[in-house]
This record gives sequence, structure tokens and C-alpha cells, in this order.
Amino acid sequence: MLMRFIRGTGPGGLAGIPYTRPLTPTITVICPFLEITRKQIEDYLKRNLLSFRIDSSNKKTDYLRNRLRIEMIPHLQAINPNLSSVLLQLSEMLREDEDYLASEAEDVFSSLTIYKEPEEIRISLAKWREIPFPLQRRTIKLICNYLVHVEEEVPYFHVEAIRKIFAEDHPKEWNLPWGITVIARYGEGIFRMKREARGRGFHYPVQIPGSIWIAEMNKRLTCSILHEIPQIDGEHVLFDYEEVMKLGPLCLRTRRAGDYLYLKGLAGHRKVKDILIDEKIPKEKRDQIPLLCAGKEVLWIPGLRKSGKAEVLPGTRLILSCRLEEK
Repeated sequence: MLMRFIRGTGPGGLAGIPYTRPLTPTITVICPFLEITRKQIEDYLKRNLLSFRIDSSNKKTDYLRNRLRIEMIPHLQAINPNLSSVLLQLSEMLREDEDYLASEAEDVFSSLTIYKEPEEIRISLAKWREIPFPLQRRTIKLICNYLVHVEEEVPYFHVEAIRKIFAEDHPKEWNLPWGITVIARYGEGIFRMKREARGRGFHYPVQIPGSIWIAEMNKRLTCSILHEIPQIDGEHVLFDYEEVMKLGPLCLRTRRAGDYLYLKGLAGHRKVKDILIDEKIPKEKRDQIPLLCAGKEVLWIPGLRKSGKAEVLPGTRLILSCRLEEK
């Protein structure tokens, strides 16, 4: 919660990690220890004479999460020793509010919708102007998620820009960063995929180690942690696991506007769009090309390019192996 608060987020982000969340359409992740503190776990282990290990990286303040836990939280606990309980209580209240507002937004979305197709949604601006701001914001996120999976919160300034053009009577447009154009015209609010971004995208969170089935590609992505460099063939890449984890959560998804790849030996980053053009990938197929990403960083375009970041070097301790196979 604190990390999201510092980086900037909305109420949904402040609600923290949910107790359950879907990983894929058939797999649900359950987090049973969210209400249990580290001290409670360690006390239990010591009381029952159970051995345990502590990851040495937990003590490094290079990572924001560790820096908050080691440097900031002790100061907050000195002010309020019940900090964990207070944050947990806030998280539960926010999550309940978010669940309710999400349900309300679904109902509002249904009442606003004039036209709904995979690449375009139109809503009634007259009805839109009657709904409260919190539901307007959630409806925007809902529509964006319908057109193309949006992992993060829709930035505040984008929401305000859309609300502004929807409040006026003159035709206007606004471009969102996921290849979506928003148009206010003749009493309708139109959310439309740009021509170059059309095509139903996908987004799969990747567990390490783990394996996921990509239905859109009829392929399976398998990720594992190794201690030695294996032989690689086909669509198979290796990265420094610890360096990848610094970049953010791993996922396999289709491209987004502004995606880039760091290419070693060239002048820094190159747009994914330009790489696909150079490789003569047909325009209608570019939005179905999978990208292996860590946070906002594109690490691998299977069969085409691999990022120069998180390379396996002589000093690499843990190797991340990622293989894409037709199985």
C-alpha cells in the first residue's frame, strides 16, 4: 500500500493485494497470509523449532519495497505501534468500497452503451453527464479494459481530459496510451481502437517458476529458474533472474503504443513498431505478436529480438529460462 501510495495510485491501488485474484480464466491465486505479520510467522517457526531461511536480498535497500520496510516503516511504527492493523483495516474498507463501485460501474456502463463491438464502444453523453465523477472514472477504466487489457490505473490527467471533452458540445478527440482514440461527437462518446492497434490483444501474468497456456497463440510459455546455462533452441531465451525481478512483474502480452526494446550495440532503445516493420510483419498481424515484458520493459519478441537488458553474465547466480512451445 505504501509503495503504491508513494508512486501514485487510486483507491483500487491503495486497497492493496486482494485475497484472491484470477491468474488465468481457469486458475485463481489465493493469498492466505495477508493478515499475518512477519513477526507472527517467525514466532511460530521458532516456537515449533522449524528451520527457515531469509533471502539475503531482503536486506538490500536498493529496492523500494525493502527501503520502505527497513527505513520508513520503523519510524511510522514508532508513532503508531498498531500500524499493520491500521493499514489492514484501511485496505479492507477500500476493497469493499471498490467492489461496490465496480459493480455500480458495470450497471452504469450497461445503461450508457449505445453500440458495443470488440474494437469500438459508443456511449450516450447525455446519460454520462448525469452520473457521479467516481463512476465516470471507473466507467472509463471499464471501457478501456473491454477494448484492450489495461494493467495500470488510467492516469488522472487522461480522465480529466475525457471528462472535459465529454462536457462540451463541440466535436473533439483525445488519444489514450493503449491505442485508443476517444471522440466526443453528436451526443456520443466514442472509444475506438486506432487502426494500427486493432485486433483483440491479450495479457497473461507470468509466475516464476510456472507454465501458462496462451489460447490466442495455441502455445505454452514455460518459465523456470536454473543454476547452469542450458542448451537453447527454437523460441527459448535466458535472462539474469535477479536483474529481471528489478524491472517488475513478468507478463506475456500484445504490444501497446510506445513499446520499445533495448538493443545492445545500438543507440539505446528501438520502438517495437519499427522492429516489426523492419521484419516485414504484416500490419494486420502486428497486434497479435507476443511480447515478454518485465514491468514496462519489453524483454523478448519471440522469434525476432531479445533485449540487451538482464543478460546472463559470468557472475549471474540465477538464470531465468523462458521457452515458448506449441503443445
